[in-house]
Amino acid sequence: TNYRLSSGKVRIGQVNKLVEIQGLEIYCRTFTKDPYTENGEDSMAMVVASSHRDDHIHLLAPVDVSASLSVNRSGRLENNAAQYSVDVELSGLVLSLDEDQLQQILYLYDYLCTCRLRE
Repeated sequence: TNYRLSSGKVRIGQVNKLVEIQGLEIYCRTFTKDPYTENGEDSMAMVVASSHRDDHIHLLAPVDVSASLSVNRSGRLENNAAQYSVDVELSGLVLSLDEDQLQQILYLYDYLCTCRLRE
């Protein structure tokens, strides 16, 4: 993934930032066996072993992203708060999940919700 960050001042009190990301992608590998196996192999060892495989299953196919942020600090809003403007542009957004990925995401969500209830 490549990115570029640039900034510049347009006028007093206004700052602009631009971030461009090329080839942003998110992928998920699913495990076919229990993360804690009977032979003592832990889940981290499984993750390391699976990282050497080439079968990336994309949740978000590679996409180019351009985001710009403008901050106007000279605004006269409540308590001299800054005014923000954010623009994001995505090219060719493709999301996909298979049944195993969705199931494991839901298991993780359920686990995190259960942990919050125990606090």
